[in-house]
Amino acid sequence: DDLPHETANGTKISVEVISNVYLVVNKEVIQFNIRDITTRKKKERALRISETHLRTLVQSFPDLIWLKDPDGVYLSCNPMFERLFGAKEADIVGKTDYNFVSRELADFFRENDLKAIAAGKPTSNEEWVTFANDDRRIYLETIKTPLFDSEGKIIGVLGTGRDITERMQVESKLREALVEAQRFRLALDHVSAHIYIKDSLFSYVYANKKTLGLFGCSDRELFGCNDSHFFPSNTVTRLREVDSRVLQGVETAEEIDIIDFEGGRRVYWEIKAPIFVDSECKIVWGLVGISTDITERKLTEDRLRESEERFRAIFNQAPIAIALIDMQGHPIISNLPLSKMLGYSSDELTKMKFTEFTYSEDIDKDMNQFNDLLAGKISGYNMEKRYIHKNGDLIWANLFVTTLSDKNGMPGEIIGMVEDITEKKRAETKLRNSEERFKILFDYAPDAYFLTDLKGSIIDGNFAAVKIMGYDNNELIGKDFFKLKLISPNQFSKANALLAKNKLGQATGPDEFVLNKKNGSKVTVEISTYPVKIQDQSIVLGIARDITERKSSEKEITMLAHSLKSINECVSITDLDNKIIFVNESFLKTYGYKINELLGRNISVVRSQTNEQKMVAEILPATILGAWQGELLNRRKDESEFPIYLSTTIIKDKDGQPLGLIGVA
Repeated sequence: DDLPHETANGTKISVEVISNVYLVVNKEVIQFNIRDITTRKKKERALRISETHLRTLVQSFPDLIWLKDPDGVYLSCNPMFERLFGAKEADIVGKTDYNFVSRELADFFRENDLKAIAAGKPTSNEEWVTFANDDRRIYLETIKTPLFDSEGKIIGVLGTGRDITERMQVESKLREALVEAQRFRLALDHVSAHIYIKDSLFSYVYANKKTLGLFGCSDRELFGCNDSHFFPSNTVTRLREVDSRVLQGVETAEEIDIIDFEGGRRVYWEIKAPIFVDSECKIVWGLVGISTDITERKLTEDRLRESEERFRAIFNQAPIAIALIDMQGHPIISNLPLSKMLGYSSDELTKMKFTEFTYSEDIDKDMNQFNDLLAGKISGYNMEKRYIHKNGDLIWANLFVTTLSDKNGMPGEIIGMVEDITEKKRAETKLRNSEERFKILFDYAPDAYFLTDLKGSIIDGNFAAVKIMGYDNNELIGKDFFKLKLISPNQFSKANALLAKNKLGQATGPDEFVLNKKNGSKVTVEISTYPVKIQDQSIVLGIARDITERKSSEKEITMLAHSLKSINECVSITDLDNKIIFVNESFLKTYGYKINELLGRNISVVRSQTNEQKMVAEILPATILGAWQGELLNRRKDESEFPIYLSTTIIKDKDGQPLGLIGVA
């Protein structure tokens, strides 16, 4: 039976219980076998969930999906495929294409199935098909993949079909547009601006002579190239960003800095527009660009503001927040990272003192050092502190403060640099919590968990390990497993062999050992080991399970089984359907059968047909009520018959429910 169970420490597990009642020396003996099946139940549940998810995914997929066996017989399909044939999956499975489409089309489908099988890899083809449920005709791209078992034998063909009708129509319109564009090619070649066309993959499909001269290539050499063939990566990134917006249907007009491979810089005024292939202007095929070189004009403008922009770029693009603070503690100039970190605009910050957005418990510490800085006692300071965001959130930061001295060496301006370390603090807290949870799981695990180094020295052990070994942790930690004599010397070679595997990164077990407890008693355990790395240190996680009681039970079961086989009386055990599930050696010798000739057969196989049927029919119900005794005429395998005196007793489970009958004759 599959039963829920709760262990002594409150852990809920699933167990499988098998019990039998035997008559040994005229005494009823109950045998129990209990097996922990928690892991198996979890795996079965996970498998069912996984299968449900996979089935749901296939059923909801917009493409056609089907599966055939090697002979072309359908094994499964999704709802989209059902629409193609106008039939439900249950009506499709077990049939072939010839049951649903014309012979010519079915031959075509079958031919492509066989091509995929012969190729031993996915093959594709395109075909027109008509849906049976609504007569809709589409152009289908089909991929057929042969499936093989672990021995390389073909077991079926998986097919997927995708509607590419719209794509085919778009490509057709595109070809027409390119033909029309050819009419303008000669005219564009005489324009002084750089004019070009790119497809949706950012590849050039056209450029006028001006552009080809810039790139240093011919029309034929240009086709299929992208910006990475002509510009360094930073320029390509910028161009790709603009192109991406245009391919979303947005027209752009902006200045673009172009850096060539030699480091030369040119500035262009670029106008780019999307190329649509539908009348509703929804489907973008590519883009057209017109670029005019405005380098000389820009150089003049750039010289005027170069100094200011350089400072502003450094200030605003710094990876940390920066502020220039006056003597009263006002951030008179601050960069964008500080505004993003605190939620206040630069203008709002100029009207505030830093104490107004500092966490109350950190104000005094910060102010004391700030005053020492103003007094010239220190040249700067660094501290971890907390800020309050405009929305009330707490922000952890690493603060660096220093001064810019005036010509007299006195503090003139104060610079504060702030690094947001909130995520780092959260990660540290999360790590501490995780370590605490792991420690709880480790310490309170029902089995003995212990950690050792690769030489066998004990690093740590949980409560179960302390209990099973009889030593407390202080007596175990740092001690050698062998020197403590936890195992007898005759087991040393076996333990060393397992440690050698651990050094190679191999897990071991479960392996049986007899442990010597501190008090001199012995306990039989199964030990499994797993090499792991913690902070780059190779250690071994050992799990020991006490199997002393199980070993004792196995010994008792072995003795009982030997007793049943050895007694001279004929002993049989049947289930509640009178089917034979056990007979001893005496039974086999007496009746002339082999064990495989009797197991699973009705006990009537050894009953004489001359017995009074009413009496025979009473044996089972009478035994269920308590017991039955009486004389019967039984029959051997050779058809000879002989009288017996039969005694039967019911076998019950722990809840008193009948499981079967044991008969002794």
